[in-house]
Amino acid sequence: MVPPTILLVEARTDVREMLAESLFHHGFCVLNAHTAPLALELSLSNPQPIDVLVADVVTIQNQGHDFLNVVRTRHPNLRVLLVSGYDQYHLLAKNPTLLEDAEFLPKSFRPSTLAKRIVAMLHRRNQLRISADSASLAHETEIDDPSLRKAESSPISPEFAVSRVPEGPMTVLFLDLDSVLVATVEAGLTLRGFDLLPAESVKDALIAGLAHSGPIHALIADPYTFYVAGMNVAAIFEQRYPEIETLFISAEDRGTVAASFPSAEDEHRFLSKSFSLTQLEAKIIGLFLRPVARAKFLEEGNAQNAKAKSPHKRCSANRRPTG
Repeated sequence: MVPPTILLVEARTDVREMLAESLFHHGFCVLNAHTAPLALELSLSNPQPIDVLVADVVTIQNQGHDFLNVVRTRHPNLRVLLVSGYDQYHLLAKNPTLLEDAEFLPKSFRPSTLAKRIVAMLHRRNQLRISADSASLAHETEIDDPSLRKAESSPISPEFAVSRVPEGPMTVLFLDLDSVLVATVEAGLTLRGFDLLPAESVKDALIAGLAHSGPIHALIADPYTFYVAGMNVAAIFEQRYPEIETLFISAEDRGTVAASFPSAEDEHRFLSKSFSLTQLEAKIIGLFLRPVARAKFLEEGNAQNAKAKSPHKRCSANRRPTG
C-alpha cells in the first residue's frame, strides 16, 4: 500500500517545507531536495518508483534536460511538473524545449492547488491503483476494470473470498465537521482509487448522497455530526442503500459510541481518531471481507505503518492525519 511518491525540488527552505508538509498530509510520500544534485541522488537511491517530479525551474536550470533525462531513465513512468515565478512564455523564450514532456504551474499557488494538480496528472497517467489486496479481490469477481484487475497468474486465495465487491471503484461518503480532515481523506483515498463524496455537514452529506446517481458502498462518519444535526444519517442511508457499509470514526472510545450506535460494537466498524490513510483504507476494504481474510488484511496494513522513514522522505502511510 505504498502511496504515490513525489520528488520535490525547491531551493527556498520555507517554500519547500510548506509544500512538502502539505503533500505529506494529502497522502503522498515526499522526497525533498534543495538542489538538483541532491534530488538526483535521492532519485537514484529511492527503492520505490517516483511518480511525479515537482521542480522549480531556477533550482534545476544549470542541469536542465540532463537532470530530467537521468531521472526519467531511472523512473520511466515519471511525470514532470515545473514551477516558476516567471511565466511560461518568458521561460520558453529562453529555452523553447523546456516544457517538452512536462507540465507547468506558475507561482504562487496554494499547496492544495499543487496537490490537486498532481492528482490530475496521476489520473491521466492511469497510475491510480487501489491496494494489491483489494485488486486481487476484484479480480475474483471478473470486474472488467483495468484499475481493479490483477494479473491472471495471481489467483486469489480461498480465504480471501468476499461477500460482495463493488462493480468498479468503491464510492465512499465521508462526513466530518473538520474541513482539514475531510480534504486530507478526500485527496488520500482518491489517490488510492476510491470515488469520494466529501461532506462537512449532515446537510452536505444528504445533498451529495441523495443526488448521487450510482450506488454508495460505504458511509464513513463521525457520529458527533449526527448529534449536531439531530438526525441519524446512517439510518437514512442504510434505508436508501441497503448494501451500504457504515464505518464510525470518533475521538470517543468504541464503547461510548456503541451506546448510541450498537453497530459500532463491531470493532471492524469503528476507527479511532487519529488514523492514518493506510489504516482507513484497510478498514474500508475490511468491511467487504470475511472474518479470516479481514484479520489478515488489517494485520498487513498495520505492518506497513511500522516501516521507518528516511531523513529526506516523508510518507503518509506512516502518519496520522490531524483532526
